[in-house]
Amino acid sequence: MEHGGVGAERSSLDILFNAEFLHSQLFWVAVSFAVLMVVVVFKALPAMVAMLDERANKISKDLTDAEKARESAEKSFANYEAKLAKAQEEAADIISKSRDDAKALVGAKMAKMDVDIARKREDANKAIEASKQKAMRDLQGQVAEIAVQVTEKLLSEMVDSKKAQAITNKAVKQLLN
Repeated sequence: MEHGGVGAERSSLDILFNAEFLHSQLFWVAVSFAVLMVVVVFKALPAMVAMLDERANKISKDLTDAEKARESAEKSFANYEAKLAKAQEEAADIISKSRDDAKALVGAKMAKMDVDIARKREDANKAIEASKQKAMRDLQGQVAEIAVQVTEKLLSEMVDSKKAQAITNKAVKQLLN
């Protein structure tokens, strides 16, 4: 059987490559190829070209959109940087103004405090001077009384108020010098 199977294969191959059938096979292969090419050229090729054109247009549109988005992002970033710089400048101005205001306020408070201290010092000096004057008057009165008493005892005579005042003034001058 093996021999019959191999012989059957040979007879099929002999038929395929038989010169009688070979012309008709080449004809049908050529017709089939031509029909296939017509279908490919008129149906599949335009569809593929349309699909490739559509894909190219989509890629081109996506690239254009991406470029516009990049430009928009760059503009937004530039605006952001400008606003940030402006905000930083405004913050620096506010800080500078606040410092100046604080310095002015401290200066005004210091000036007011200096005026208050000077006024209190002047009031204290006046009070001290008034106390000193009162003490001097009190001292003069006491010295006058003591001088009168001393003079009365020493002189054993009555001294009038004019004489007592002169003696007192003399005694005060001696005490102060």
